[in-house]
Amino acid sequence: MEHVIDEILEGCGLTRANLIYSGGGHCYILLPNSEKVVEYLNDMEERIADFLCRNFNISLFFGCGFHPCSGNSLINVPHEENPYKKIFTELRRVVNSKKNARYTPDQIRLMNSFTNDKNTRECSVCGDEELAGKDLCFWCAFFTKLSPCLRQDNLYVSITKAVSSDMLFIEVPSVGDRKYMVFSNTSPGNSYIRAYVKNKYDRSIKRGIKFLVCDYAYSDLLEDISKDSPGFDKVGVFRGDVDNLGLAFVQGFDDENLARASSFSRRLSVFFKKHVIGILDGTSDFARTSLTKERNLKKKVIVIYAGGDDVFLIGHWLDVIEACVDIKERFREYTSGTLTLSGGLKLVSVKYPLKKSADEVAELEDVAKENTGKNSICVIEPDAVNRFKWEDFKDRVINEKFGCIFDYCDQTKTGNSFLYNLLFFLERSNENINIARYAYLLARQAPDKSSKAFQLYNVFAANMMKWVREDKDRKELITALRIYLYLQRKVEGN
Repeated sequence: MEHVIDEILEGCGLTRANLIYSGGGHCYILLPNSEKVVEYLNDMEERIADFLCRNFNISLFFGCGFHPCSGNSLINVPHEENPYKKIFTELRRVVNSKKNARYTPDQIRLMNSFTNDKNTRECSVCGDEELAGKDLCFWCAFFTKLSPCLRQDNLYVSITKAVSSDMLFIEVPSVGDRKYMVFSNTSPGNSYIRAYVKNKYDRSIKRGIKFLVCDYAYSDLLEDISKDSPGFDKVGVFRGDVDNLGLAFVQGFDDENLARASSFSRRLSVFFKKHVIGILDGTSDFARTSLTKERNLKKKVIVIYAGGDDVFLIGHWLDVIEACVDIKERFREYTSGTLTLSGGLKLVSVKYPLKKSADEVAELEDVAKENTGKNSICVIEPDAVNRFKWEDFKDRVINEKFGCIFDYCDQTKTGNSFLYNLLFFLERSNENINIARYAYLLARQAPDKSSKAFQLYNVFAANMMKWVREDKDRKELITALRIYLYLQRKVEGN
């Protein structure tokens, strides 16, 4: 997207001062309303669409829309007609119309012409049938080579017109001459059109553009992350994004103007690309969430993506739970509570396909956003029973109910079979007989009144009976019990 933005700006003879917003695969650019610019945009859009069709079929799509406006509209004059809002409303309508009719007849014929005449095996990662060797398609093989380069602190991405076989590069869409994107961990020299430098300004690079990357990774391998970690051998996958960002972008200011919108989008991207690293690596100073007595400041997670208005994490399930709560809390502080975040969290096996887990977590995220007022998280399964407001998840599920269970079981060394039986009756509490069985099970657990554990039991049992009576408390208790049992399962060797 950064390359596309700069190609459009350079083709129109402009600079990044005209870039209003960039992030999450979206951008807004202020351009002259001239026939030459419109012709250039249409040409660029066609070239990008052809590139995506040729390389990714229908998996990726680029939609470009533009809408003419006046200077008065950009400063919302006349205010009573709200022309500033109408600009972005019309832009969304144009882009959405293109999403509904994505391809030209020539592009459809192009994609239908792709056949697997050689009857080669499918790619072991994405399922593509055009293999480049070793059970990988061209793009998966390329990304395998690219990953170690991207992880380095010194990363230079240059746009050039000429390449050699020893370079790590791909061809990128452009108008006019063919252009290539070259990835390197050393300075690109002088033969480039422009260069992007990761997470820093480099004065030795002419026309260098700093681009932020949230590249935090506790380890390169998920298997290493799950080793010597508490609880059962699963990884957590979390996806979240900002609620109602489009509405906030258009209506977030009493006095709408492009400068404020540009600053707003830039600061939002800085949070996800920069501040999330401090949250995960332990360098950011704030009250952190901890489900155990041991406070692990450096989270055992890998950032798949963080930028624009969303974040995608995978790692040890316990650290992912703590990390997503911490990110939400820091985001609330960062935005002074004016913006909210919704997300989904799922636990999967270490070898579970990342693409499939991403799709399933996206479904959880959609369920979270269906909650009234959004600002929610959906955990484990995509239904309303597993959906909570963030404040309820942190204060009522983790701090209150999980904390009560953890303290009691930790001090009394209560076995997990007792908790599994409680969970069994809780999940079937729609039948009154199971409430009675639940109470009987609690009563059987009572220690001798003269023992030190009796006072702890009284508090625990009173809470458990209080929480089983109300639907909201009961579903929170079920989630808290599951989390605690996940934490204990590995100890028992299950």
